Amino acid sequence: MKKHTYRVNKVKTRHHILKEALPYVEQLQKLPFISLIVPDVINNNSHGRNRMKISTTTRSGFDLTFGGAGAQKFHIVCPVTEENRLEIERTIIKVAEGG
Repeated sequence: MKKHTYRVNKVKTRHHILKEALPYVEQLQKLPFISLIVPDVINNNSHGRNRMKISTTTRSGFDLTFGGAGAQKFHIVCPVTEENRLEIERTIIKVAEGG
């Protein structure tokens, strides 16, 4: 029996990713300490600026929230260190500024 796989590089692709969040995900997966990015289901009831932020620290990494035309959470699997949190924040800011 064939095992189903939903991974493309470091991103689990079982759920769709909001197109506005895709640049963030593409840059975050390049960080060497991140082992997996798991997108959650999309909530279409959200409105506002396209923005990503760290919402929660978990035992296995960080939860990020993207809000804009829709809302979506992403679970980042990585070692939980202050250095990794700062690097994720720097990457989010860099993408938001267009860089």
